[in-house]
Amino acid sequence: MKKQRGSENSNFWISYADLMAGVLFVFILLIGAIIVKSSLLKKSLESKSGNFRGESHWLYLKRVY
Repeated sequence: MKKQRGSENSNFWISYADLMAGVLFVFILLIGAIIVKSSLLKKSLESKSGNFRGESHWLYLKRVY
């Protein structure tokens, strides 16, 4: 009977480790998605910033001349 109890305890830790590995994988995917989203947002913001600078310079020149 003692052998069964030890194998049940071992099976519990194996299952627990599998669950934690799954949770770790989900977090890795989530962090990857956040990084990709952040880089896309940064590129979009830089593009809009460049457009804004061009338009503001054009408006300044229009007002001066």
